[in-house]
Amino acid sequence: MAGLWKHNKAFSRIFLSYLILLAIPMIVLGAVHYYQALKIIEDKVEKDSLAALQQSSDTVDSFVEGLYRISSEFSLNQRLHDFLYTKAESERDLSLLARPVMLDLRKFTILNDFIGDIYIYSRKNNSIVSPTGLYAPEVFFSCVYPRTSDQAEFGKWADAIKKADFRKTIPVTVNTYAGDIDKKILFKDSLPNAQDNLGCILVLMNQDRYLDTFSEVLKAYHGSLYILDHDLQVIVSENPRLDTDFAEKNLRSRTAVETIATPEGKALKVHTTSTKNNWRYVSIIPYNAFIDQVKILKLSTLSIIVLFGFLAFVISFFAANRNYAPIRNIIQFIQTAYGDQTEEKDDYQVISNILQSSCEEIKSNQKIMKRYIPVIRQRYLAEILEEGDNSQDSQSDSMNQLLDIRLDCTISAVALFHVKMKETADKKQDGQKELYKIALCNAMEAAMKDHCVGYAVEMGHNTIACICGSDVANPDSLQENLYALATKLKEDPENKLDIVLSAGIGNIYKGHMNLSRSYEEAEEALHYAGLMNEGIVYYHDILKNDNLFAFPVSKEIQLINAIKSGKQKEALEVVSSVYNENCLHKQLTYEMMKLFLYDLYCSVVKAMEELNLEQCDSIFQSIRELDNPDNGHRDMSYFLLDIKEKVIRVCKEVEIQQSERPAKLEKGIRVYIDEHFLDHQLSLERLADVFHVTPQYLSRFFREHFCKSYVDYVNEKRVAIAKDYLLGNEKVKDAAVKSGFNNVGTFINAFRKFTGFTPGEFRDANQ
Repeated sequence: MAGLWKHNKAFSRIFLSYLILLAIPMIVLGAVHYYQALKIIEDKVEKDSLAALQQSSDTVDSFVEGLYRISSEFSLNQRLHDFLYTKAESERDLSLLARPVMLDLRKFTILNDFIGDIYIYSRKNNSIVSPTGLYAPEVFFSCVYPRTSDQAEFGKWADAIKKADFRKTIPVTVNTYAGDIDKKILFKDSLPNAQDNLGCILVLMNQDRYLDTFSEVLKAYHGSLYILDHDLQVIVSENPRLDTDFAEKNLRSRTAVETIATPEGKALKVHTTSTKNNWRYVSIIPYNAFIDQVKILKLSTLSIIVLFGFLAFVISFFAANRNYAPIRNIIQFIQTAYGDQTEEKDDYQVISNILQSSCEEIKSNQKIMKRYIPVIRQRYLAEILEEGDNSQDSQSDSMNQLLDIRLDCTISAVALFHVKMKETADKKQDGQKELYKIALCNAMEAAMKDHCVGYAVEMGHNTIACICGSDVANPDSLQENLYALATKLKEDPENKLDIVLSAGIGNIYKGHMNLSRSYEEAEEALHYAGLMNEGIVYYHDILKNDNLFAFPVSKEIQLINAIKSGKQKEALEVVSSVYNENCLHKQLTYEMMKLFLYDLYCSVVKAMEELNLEQCDSIFQSIRELDNPDNGHRDMSYFLLDIKEKVIRVCKEVEIQQSERPAKLEKGIRVYIDEHFLDHQLSLERLADVFHVTPQYLSRFFREHFCKSYVDYVNEKRVAIAKDYLLGNEKVKDAAVKSGFNNVGTFINAFRKFTGFTPGEFRDANQ
């Protein structure tokens, strides 16, 4: 770290800038946050507590409204009216009256999850109905309420349920199903109304359900909850051990937040009043609960300020070091290149001095680079012609200005020239061709200066491209200039030197964005000129030519059959006729001429494949040479002569095969018959199909080379085998089948013909 402060004026500026930007705002914001948080947390506890208490009270109000709605619905229930108004004469009648009410109670119990148990009391029948049964008041009291033998308590309870009450809620203690004692909230309402009191509805609700509703209010601050009715009597108490006097004081206002004294110390009392049933909801929150949070906030705020200050220092140091790294690298490079004489200087001053000296050096290098501009320009223009849009997208005015190139002409085109040594030229004159190419480039640009903007580019394969542009939108004038240029460049060198120059000229387009397209067209026109042995060819001229060549299938079959038959003269006549028809009487495009030559080569290949001749490499080499742009610009006469040479060679091979064929065929037939003559399916047609000849030809061949017919030749071999079977005591029929005969009659006739005996006579004579 100490090394950073050496030559560190730049580093110090960067470090202090980051430190000021980071540390000071952090400290100021932390202090403001500290003082604001003190006020906010106090207000927040009050507002959050009151808001949460009001929200929870709304939920409890919805429970109470549900009870009121159930009571109202039962007041209008006809089945309940029957149970309240009708005096049952017997227990059976009482059960019939209570059963519909039980069903309704089940429905309300299922649909209202806040209800624990619900009962209906009828004064006329002195009975209580639950969702599951019918009880007498004494039985109900002993089952629901804690067991006691005090009849006075039962009497008070009985008087209470007979008394007219309007929606009264009181806390009670009841027995559970498990035998324990649980705290409940009892809701009682006279039925069908307070004036006409014939009974009442009794609803027992779990006190825990109400406390759970307020749990969010209490759990954060460990407070206590009280729910008071409209007479300020406690219904639900979270902490009954506390004195509730303070909870019942100062509750006349509907909503209030105040600080009170409790046995445990100061506390915050928050209460709200329901707008629907005038219940009071009171929350007692110990004061220490949120004072501790304020102390923690003070400590955490101070800790964060210190931590952020330290982080600001560390971040500033590393950020400054990171941003200073390029400067340090530059200084290290300068010290390595120029020595330590800059050690006592400021970093910025060192860099400034080096930049000044570097600018002077760059200027001197620019003078040197100007010598290589022609080479760079050649490569740059070649990429424009070859790569098209990909290269043109990268063009810039500064690059064109540096290379002294102007391409933004109104119209432009490309002409392509090919330099070729004459066949009579000496190979030592290749150097002369290279000199001529250099001179040709200079001559092109010099000839175009007076008429248009032009650049000569050597493209490889002994070709030179000429980019021509004009600011006058007259394509005819530019085309004349290109033709005059090509004619002038061809005249003198071809007469004085052993050089042949051919040219292809592409179409003229607006602007310079289609230079690559014009180059491709010029290249195709140049190939056409070489193939047709012409000097100058325009691309638009070859587009006007006939676009289809004529090589009918009948001619192709005639050529293939002539080659397969070894008829050399006939095959050459077919090649000459289709060549004259397409190349002398038509003007095909370059692609059509290539396809025509491909078809001629392919016809020769087909004939060779049918003759099972495998020596096709020379033909494939000729096809590759036809498709190679660097083929020396061979013309049609060269490829025609090559095709004829291939045809003559194949025909000679066919003549040799035809002279050797009879002996090979005779040998093959003998071997095949020796292997298959026992097969009764063997026939002349099958044998002819195996050796790819006609049955008629094969029949004549047998008589000429075997001096007998096919049938006699085969039957003679079969009879010789049959003799062995007969001497082995085989039956005549079995001997006939095993020796290859289809039936016994044919076997007997053939046997008599070659032995003079029938099969039976032959066996008897030999025995």
